[in-house]
Amino acid sequence: MGFLLILVPSTGTATTVYWLYLDTPIHPIALQYIEEGIRAAEAEGVECIILQLNTPGGLVETTDRIIQRMLAARVPIIGFVAPSGAQAASAGFYILMATDLAAMAPGTRTGAATPILSGGGSQENEDVKTLRRKAQNDLIALMRSLTQRRGRNVELAVQAITEARSFDEEEALRQKLIELIARDRSDLLKKLDGQTVVTWSGERRRLQTGTATVVEYPMSLRHRILGLLMDPRVVYILLVLGMLGLYIEMTHPGLILPGVVGAVCLILALASTQVLPVNWAGVLLIALAFLLFLLELKVVSYGLLTLGGILLLILGGLTLSRSPAEWAVSRTFLMAFAGAVGAAVAVVIWYILQAFRHPPATGQESLQGQTGWAETDLEPGNVGWVFADGTLWRATASTPIPKGQPVRVLRVRGGMTLEVEPLPASDLKIPPGS
Repeated sequence: MGFLLILVPSTGTATTVYWLYLDTPIHPIALQYIEEGIRAAEAEGVECIILQLNTPGGLVETTDRIIQRMLAARVPIIGFVAPSGAQAASAGFYILMATDLAAMAPGTRTGAATPILSGGGSQENEDVKTLRRKAQNDLIALMRSLTQRRGRNVELAVQAITEARSFDEEEALRQKLIELIARDRSDLLKKLDGQTVVTWSGERRRLQTGTATVVEYPMSLRHRILGLLMDPRVVYILLVLGMLGLYIEMTHPGLILPGVVGAVCLILALASTQVLPVNWAGVLLIALAFLLFLLELKVVSYGLLTLGGILLLILGGLTLSRSPAEWAVSRTFLMAFAGAVGAAVAVVIWYILQAFRHPPATGQESLQGQTGWAETDLEPGNVGWVFADGTLWRATASTPIPKGQPVRVLRVRGGMTLEVEPLPASDLKIPPGS
C-alpha cells in the first residue's frame, strides 16, 4: 500500500530566518522571550526559527511551557547547540529534543537530564522516593513522546534521564539524537537547505535556507534586566541588601539614602518571588538575622548574636528555594557573601557602641562635666547664675561659691537649672571672663 508525500511550501518569506538565543538558565523570562520570538516569526511568516542553545537547564515547569509553545508553533523550529563549548544540559536537552530538527556545533554537549529534587540523601523517606519516581517517570514519558515522533533514539534519550548520560556532538549524531553537525551559522544554513522537516502537527516542509536572510531576535534589554532578577544569587543579594539598608536607617535615623536603597532592593526581590519557587521560611530566617543584629545593640552578648545572625543568613540562603536543584544559591557564594555582610554589620555595631561610650556632644546632657565660673554669689538653697558652654545658666550649689569662682556642672535639673560644685582654678579648662 503506497502513500502520497505532499511537500507543503513555506507560507512566508522563503528567504527569511529568525535567529533566537537561549543563552540563560531556563526561567519565566526565558519563556516570555521564546513566546514573543515565536509569535513574531509566525506573524512574519518566516522560513524557520533557529533556536541557538547554550543553557545549563532550569525550572521544569517553565521548560514544560516552552516545549508546549514550540510544539504549537506554525513555523519549523531548528535547535542548534552553539557556539563551541556550549551545552544544552538538563532542561536544555528536553528543549533540543522538542525541536523539529536538532543540530550541534563541534565541541558542544547535551544530555544529563536527570531530575534532582530536594530531600535527597541516604535517609530519604518513602514520600520523597515516591515523588522522585513520579517526577522521573513523567519526564521519561515526555522524552519518549518527543523523540519517538521525531525518529530519534528513544532509549538513549531516556538514558540521559535515568543514568544522567551526556553526549558530545559526534556521539549524538552517531546515535541519532540529532540530525546535523554544523561549524557555524553559515554552515548550518547551507546544510539545512533542501532538508525536509516535519512539524509536530504533521506538516512537511522543505527548507530553503541557502540564500536566507537571517533576522536576529536577541533578548531585549528588558529581558536581560528581568532575567538578572531570576538569578537566585541576585534575589538573595537584593533581600540581604534591602534588609541591611533598613537596618542602617533604623540604627542611624535621618540618613535616608540607606532606607531608600533598602526599600528598592526589597521591592525588586519581592517582585522576583512572584514567579520563582521561593520558600518564605528562608526569607523569614534572613529577616531574623537582622533582628539579631539589632539586639546586639541592646544585649551584651559578646558577639554571639552577631555570629548567630551570620549563621541565619547562610541558613536562610540554603532554604530560600523550594526547588534547590533547579534554583538555588551555591554554598560557596553564601559563605562569602554572608561573611562579608556580617563583617559590615559588625563594623556598624562597633561604631555605634563607640558612640555610646562618648559623652553627648549636643543638648543638655552634654553640659554634665562642663566647667565654667560663677557670675553671682551662690548660696545653698538660693538660685544664682553661672557661665558655662558659652551661655549664662541659672544654677544652684550645695556649698557657698563666691562670684568668679570656677565651677563644674554636676547635672541639669528641671531642664534649665544647673547643679554645680566649686572647682580649683587650676582645673578650669577655659579662661574666666564674662
